[in-house]
Amino acid sequence: MYVCNVGNIPTFETVTHGRDRSSIIDLTFASGSIIDNILEWRVNLNISPISQHNAIDYCIDFDTSNTTHTYQNSTFLYKSNKACWPIFKDKLHTHMTLTNILEHDISTLNVDDLEHIINELTNVIHSACRASMHVKSRGTKPKAPWWTKELEILKREVVDLHHQLHVPSTGMPLEHILETRKQKKELYANKMREESTRHFREFCELQTKENVWSLTNRLLKNATLRRPPVTLNRGSTYTTDSQETAKALLDHFYPDDLPDTLTRHHELRSEMTDLPQSHDDPPFTQEEVLECLKQMSPKKAPGLDNFTSDICQQFATDYPRLLTDILNRCLTLQHFPDDIKAAFDNAWWPALFHRLRHIQCPNNIFGLIQDYVRDRKVILDHAGRRVTKTMSKGCIQGSTCGPVLWNIILDELLDARLPAGCHIQAFADDVLLVVTAASVGELESAANLALHHIVEWGRSVKLTFGPTKTKLIAFTPKAKVASINMDGHRLSFVPEVKLLGVILDKKLNFGKHVKQVINKAVRIFNTLCMYSRPTWGAHPENISTIYHQVIVPTITYAAGIWGHVAQKRCIRRALGSMQRGFAIKAIRGFRTVSSSAALALAQCGPESAGSLRCGKSSASGYL
Repeated sequence: MYVCNVGNIPTFETVTHGRDRSSIIDLTFASGSIIDNILEWRVNLNISPISQHNAIDYCIDFDTSNTTHTYQNSTFLYKSNKACWPIFKDKLHTHMTLTNILEHDISTLNVDDLEHIINELTNVIHSACRASMHVKSRGTKPKAPWWTKELEILKREVVDLHHQLHVPSTGMPLEHILETRKQKKELYANKMREESTRHFREFCELQTKENVWSLTNRLLKNATLRRPPVTLNRGSTYTTDSQETAKALLDHFYPDDLPDTLTRHHELRSEMTDLPQSHDDPPFTQEEVLECLKQMSPKKAPGLDNFTSDICQQFATDYPRLLTDILNRCLTLQHFPDDIKAAFDNAWWPALFHRLRHIQCPNNIFGLIQDYVRDRKVILDHAGRRVTKTMSKGCIQGSTCGPVLWNIILDELLDARLPAGCHIQAFADDVLLVVTAASVGELESAANLALHHIVEWGRSVKLTFGPTKTKLIAFTPKAKVASINMDGHRLSFVPEVKLLGVILDKKLNFGKHVKQVINKAVRIFNTLCMYSRPTWGAHPENISTIYHQVIVPTITYAAGIWGHVAQKRCIRRALGSMQRGFAIKAIRGFRTVSSSAALALAQCGPESAGSLRCGKSSASGYL
């Protein structure tokens, strides 16, 4: 249920003990299916002036065309996997001939002219795409994505035969109609199951072991979305409408740059625009451009222009010189496009450019990155409202250069001199410090000094390492008595820590990790079956696909670290019990079916053996 109340006008007013009292105690609720039809909600003070409760007015829109809202956030527009590339190239050549794009000398264009050429070229490619491939629907999907014309014909035949049973005189024996309908229904059911299974397998082919969440995210994205909340808690108050809520979310997730408080802050900001003493990077070559496009997967989400990598590759194959000249002109002008749609991290720009100068970044690349962060805006769409904000820090996440720029900043910390016995490493913004020492005193001294260096470095580049989020684990009994402090806060030891999705316990038994992974796998499996059932069905083939594409990679994730514990009887029993449940669902068997029979019929090998095999293969390089 969703609250329809908006504004600050009280719905209840009274006087007690000589004081005026009011509140918003009267609430209007609506279900998710009708919330978008509630319009012009307001408190009316004139209808019932003698009542302590004020009247509430609102309108209900009964227009059925507006009862269903589809939130389309995907940038996929064209079904390029079913494109007719000869038609694409023919239309592309035709439109390129009708324009004068090829007549321009790209090397003489300024920024405005270059943007004009790029926009014109984008329109040409869109025209060729629409003529050679299907366009994905932006509206509501009334039918399953695997529905075909053949299924529609079979469905119509089954319906017609069903109607003939109720017609008094059809000229055909009733037994013949029943037998024909039975055969058609069986053919229709088998064909429908075959098509749904085929499409679901294609849908799951995008899943890789390196990214076990891709299928999960795509299934959830195709499911019915919940309406986002109109109001939320902001400290001691609440936002009053969707616009204010969107603004509060934007300020929370994308905060402004903090004032410069240290001498190093002022030094880094003052030299932010100083060019490094380095040479320009050489121009791009046609071979480099084509090789980069070949390495990009067409299954990756495109940008705001909706062009997947295979579309760009087809264009680059026919016009390699034009595309290379445009890229080189952008490099010469040090110009970066504005239509970037992505999230931002907390990278501080003066620290980034300081590090770029330190590593002798080429001048033209340095200027290109400066344009990359200049006047960068972030847009948030929430509950039908759009808010925009100019960013003052952060690198674009999800882009090719985002992780590189972040690592350039963090390399300064990784290269810092730490006390003997201290080793530091990082993955994204998760930093791990490992300290070894011969005595408790040496451990305390080395750890406290290393943490002091880390905190001070973070302050110098406006990065905060929170003591409350820092976990401490000891792998020996003596280490637990050490007094470790971080930024004036004493850190407490915990029995286990989670590092990159793996739970490390103090005895390195990994029992807690296996238990957590099993619970997560069961939860994911049940959720995915629920979301896939309305579209593809929950028959055994699809359940087996979910198991092999999602559950197996989830269970065997980082098995090179913990896979050796699969030899233990308790671990084998836990993994076998989990796998038995999946196998029984896949074969639609009874609970009395033996585990070995269920696994054999479901064509599943023992998960403990798979984890052990992954562990041995990963560890073989270190033996």
